[in-house]
Amino acid sequence: MKLYKAILLFLGLAMIAALVACSSSSSSSSTPPPPPTIAISATAGTPQSATIGTAFATQLQVTVTSNGSPDSGATVTFTAPSSGASCTLASTTATTNSSGVATTTCTANSTTGSYNVTATTSGATTPATFALTNTAVTSLAAGNYVFFVSGTDSGAAGNGPSPYLLAGAFALNSAGQITGGQQDFSDYNYNAAAEAITGGSVAASTTQGDTNITITINTGDTNIGPGAGTLGDGSGTIVLDVSMASTTKGLAIEYDTWASGKGELDFQTSTGPLCPSASSTTPCSYAFGLGGVDPYELAIGAGGVIEVDSVGGISGNGSVFDINDFCGNYDSETQTCSGASFPENAFTVSTVVSPTSNPYGFVTFTLNSSLFTSSPGIVLDGYIIDANHIRLVENWLNPTTEACNDALCSTTGGLALAQTGTGTFGGGSISGSNYVVGLSGEDVNGALQAAAVLDFNSSSSSVAGQLSFNDITSQNAQGGEAITGGTYAIDAPGTGDTDSGTGRVTVTGVTDTAADFLYNLQLYLTGDGHALVISMDAGNTTSIPDVTGGPGWQQTTGLTVGSLSGNYAYADDTFEPTSTGEFEVNDVGVITSNGSNAITGFIDENATIAGGTLTPGGSLSASYAATSTNGVFNVTGNGKNQTPFTAYLVDGTKGVVIENDDVQLTLGYFANQ
Repeated sequence: MKLYKAILLFLGLAMIAALVACSSSSSSSSTPPPPPTIAISATAGTPQSATIGTAFATQLQVTVTSNGSPDSGATVTFTAPSSGASCTLASTTATTNSSGVATTTCTANSTTGSYNVTATTSGATTPATFALTNTAVTSLAAGNYVFFVSGTDSGAAGNGPSPYLLAGAFALNSAGQITGGQQDFSDYNYNAAAEAITGGSVAASTTQGDTNITITINTGDTNIGPGAGTLGDGSGTIVLDVSMASTTKGLAIEYDTWASGKGELDFQTSTGPLCPSASSTTPCSYAFGLGGVDPYELAIGAGGVIEVDSVGGISGNGSVFDINDFCGNYDSETQTCSGASFPENAFTVSTVVSPTSNPYGFVTFTLNSSLFTSSPGIVLDGYIIDANHIRLVENWLNPTTEACNDALCSTTGGLALAQTGTGTFGGGSISGSNYVVGLSGEDVNGALQAAAVLDFNSSSSSVAGQLSFNDITSQNAQGGEAITGGTYAIDAPGTGDTDSGTGRVTVTGVTDTAADFLYNLQLYLTGDGHALVISMDAGNTTSIPDVTGGPGWQQTTGLTVGSLSGNYAYADDTFEPTSTGEFEVNDVGVITSNGSNAITGFIDENATIAGGTLTPGGSLSASYAATSTNGVFNVTGNGKNQTPFTAYLVDGTKGVVIENDDVQLTLGYFANQ
């Protein structure tokens, strides 16, 4: 080979090797393309507001992009706050469509306030945020509403002041006008059954920061309302002040210069008929509780279970009732009374009837029993809220003869709650449960209030828990007293008694170590975590006798100070002592807890029966702390007197509170907004 050819071959091979080496080096050091940039943003539904309990008008919508282009098929996770003001998401995950869009709907919970809902997706470093606000109910939707109030009036039909009860239903149009309705009114001197509501209105409060609703109810009854202290001069108008806990339920007080009382407003979802398919094999049962005054204007309570076992009929099987009366025994010669209790009575053949034309859910129970010397024994007019709730007022006066319309002949009223598990209640229905109760009534010292959490031992028949009572003369310290004595028993099914399995629980001898209190109670269970309660102590000779009653709720475990969080509708009964007696005052408004240690809020107050005024928008402030008992908190007012209270929390949505000093009596109820 010639020399120059060898040199050319060598140079060629060297160049090829260099190119290969260069190519290899370039391949091994090249940078891969960057990952796509994922972003998520809120593109609809923020900011916006919704009334508590209602869905937000606009869906929560996000758009996910990859390098600026829509990213389809991406999974998006929506997250709402777990406590306080929040909303319920229809779905917590969604998949983006071809436009990169994912949506969900959101319904405001029952707590007012502002909060954020976030949306995240894999690869996005910053979440999308929706600014949402739950607002209070400041008006009512069109429809029918059932109302109930009990308290003290300044005199009906030209008579003097009296305890009274009022229940009824009205129809509301979309303009906020009451177009009709019906009500039952009862005080010690005057009773009007099924009288017409002729009109009225619903309006938001005009007080700054006051979210309550004012309801004006007009009737043609000149025996009630302002001016009724003179016969025939009453205005026939009742005014209610309502704090809405939800779109369908509010806590109420009467808010005019004629009467003051506390109660509730409920949206009516059924007008009956009641138990349209009832039979002996498929009965429907109602636990009921009544309170008021007897024919001698002394405190009386009654409760029990009514089993409707035919269409419009009550045979008495599966039914039971108890009566506790400060004038259970009347001596006509000396014209004196003594207290007595009448436990475990049976109903005989009775009826439940609704009018054929029934736009307001009106129903009448005519209850008979051998306990009474005449029939009917008790006549109760009711207003159906739904199939599970009925407001009751005793129809005790015959308007034609002006004589008693029933044997009980008392000014009573209350509530009936539908039962589940009719006839099958047994030990397992109560054993191991805790119930919070709020009771009001009277003892020999005057007005009496009590609140407690009752712990029904699962391994024995003993009762434990914590209890607070106050009758001005004596009261428990803040935080209540530990229950150290008491037993319970439930009417068992299959015993052969006509009332077996009714859910009637007998609680005997509830007391503490120091014997500061001694209570015997009857609970009537509903089977869904509710109970109605009356005491059975009118004839008690070993302690101060009493007649009290009220609601009860099964308590949730694991409650902490954080469980009390958000906004709550609030209403209370207060009794202020004077040199001439105790006078009723009622408050209604909103309280707000920060979930840590502080409570603020406002109340409207009706103190006219106590010689005061109607006072809107008063502020309140208090601090609170947990005790060693589940759901029991010490609440201390931040005013100069630092008023002590004890709160008994049922769950995160409701509870009762009682005052613990000798200045006045206060028993309040609060429920989530």
